[in-house]
Amino acid sequence: QMCIRDRIYITKGGYYDRTSFQGDLTRYKATERLLERIDQIEGHPAIYIKPNLDVETIILRNEVDGKKVAVDYEETSFTEQARKNLRIINSCIARHWIDVRIKNEEFKQLQERLMLDEDKQPINHSNILLYRIFTNNSFKEGGRFYHGWWQSIPSRYRPFISINGDFTIEMDLSLIHI
Repeated sequence: QMCIRDRIYITKGGYYDRTSFQGDLTRYKATERLLERIDQIEGHPAIYIKPNLDVETIILRNEVDGKKVAVDYEETSFTEQARKNLRIINSCIARHWIDVRIKNEEFKQLQERLMLDEDKQPINHSNILLYRIFTNNSFKEGGRFYHGWWQSIPSRYRPFISINGDFTIEMDLSLIHI
């Protein structure tokens, strides 16, 4: 375990193979020294550090050598409008506090559980920007919203998602089709 300036250490080294387009993320963990320092900070960083609403949020993907990768695309009236609409949505989200209202001990256990799962990331309350991802090199396929931290929590915790302290309701919209 490599320690970086006594603040974080690597729990799992990442890699990327450019020929096979295969790779894995590097996993980090905070040291007790960093956690103590964070506890001294007034307020919560996810509340006070505002997201960059100018980041590119419209993503077009295509399959290259068996892997889905982001590709460049020409700007059109559709992509401009989609970006404008998403910026409105993201700026609205940024004005509110989305949380999972469970006891602190349960939240800690959830975070530990997520850290053990190689396919999951722990909850990061600052990951609130939504991205719209289109697939198969076409703006006619996909277009779903991704990357809000609340989208990847286990389903048993979704009833506890709140916005500004008010609980939310998860709707099954597939049932409203004719």
